[in-house]
Amino acid sequence: MHAPVVEFDPLAGPAPILGRTDWLLCLGALALAVGLRVSGFDRALFHLINAPAAQAATLWSMLSVAGLGLSALLLCLSLLPGPAPANNRHAPLDPAPAAALIGGLLLCFPIGGALTHLFKFALALPRPSAVLPAGDLVVIGDALLRNSMPSGHAVTAFAMAGLLTRCLRLDGGPRLAVFGVAAAIACSRISTSAHWPSDVLAGAALGWLVAPLAVQIAGRLGLTRWLCGRSAHRPLLLAALIPAIVMATMNTGYPLARPAQWALAAIGLLAAWRQSGLLHTQRRTQAFDWLRRQALRAAAELRAGRAGGAT
Repeated sequence: MHAPVVEFDPLAGPAPILGRTDWLLCLGALALAVGLRVSGFDRALFHLINAPAAQAATLWSMLSVAGLGLSALLLCLSLLPGPAPANNRHAPLDPAPAAALIGGLLLCFPIGGALTHLFKFALALPRPSAVLPAGDLVVIGDALLRNSMPSGHAVTAFAMAGLLTRCLRLDGGPRLAVFGVAAAIACSRISTSAHWPSDVLAGAALGWLVAPLAVQIAGRLGLTRWLCGRSAHRPLLLAALIPAIVMATMNTGYPLARPAQWALAAIGLLAAWRQSGLLHTQRRTQAFDWLRRQALRAAAELRAGRAGGAT
C-alpha cells in the first residue's frame, strides 16, 4: 500500500521533506567525505580536478562568485513576479512559490551559516594552500588557508538546488540543470584551491539537508505568507537594491569574476525595479479605492438629499 502524497502548500506547509533516497545520498556523501579525508585519495582527487583549472580561470572565478549567499539572494528575488501589463487578460502569476523560495533562503542563511561555521571552527582543518607547496597547485583568486571543512559555497549551492527543485517543483531537464550548476559551483571551490573534495561533499550534504528545514520553518512562522503580501514590496525592493549595489562594488577576491558581479548586480536592479512597479500599482489601486469610496459617499448623500426634499 502506497503512502499518501502530501501536497506542498508554499504558504503554510507542510514543507517537502527529505525522502529515503535523499537521506541515503546525503549520508553517502558524508561517508565518502570522511573516507576521502582519512585516506590519501582526497589529495589525489584534488590534483585531478585542480591541475587543469588554469585553462578556465575566469569560468571558475565566476562560478565561485555565483556560490555566494548574496548571489543566491539576488537570483531568488529575480523570480518574484512583477506587475501585470494593463492589457494582460491572463491571471496574475502566483507569487507563493518564489516567496517560499526566498523565505527558505533567508532562513538557510542563519541555519546553514551557523552549522557551517560550527564545523569549520570545531574541526579547524587546513585548506590546500596551507598544506601543498605553491608550485603543486593552481590558486585562482586570493589564497585561503584555514577552516576548510565544510565548503560554505557548496552548502549555498546545494541548499539553493534543494529550494529550487522543491518550491518550484522542478523535474526532468530543469532539475538536472539545477543540479549541474550546483555541482559546477561546488567543483569551482576545488579548482580555485579553496577546498578539498571532501569539504565540497560535506557542504553539499549539509546544504541539501538544511533546505527543506528552512522552508518548513518559513511556512510555520508566516514568513512566506508575508512575502506574498503588499507590505513586503518595499522591504523586497530594498533587499534587491542594496545587495545589487554591494555586489557591483564588493571585493570578492576573484578579480576575473567582475563581469559576473555586474550581471548579478543588473539582475538585482531589475528585481528592485519590478518591486517598485508593484508599489506604484499598489498606490494606484489605493487611489482608485479612495475615489470609489468618495463617489459612493457623494451618491448616498445625494440620494438622501433628494429623499428629504421629496418629503
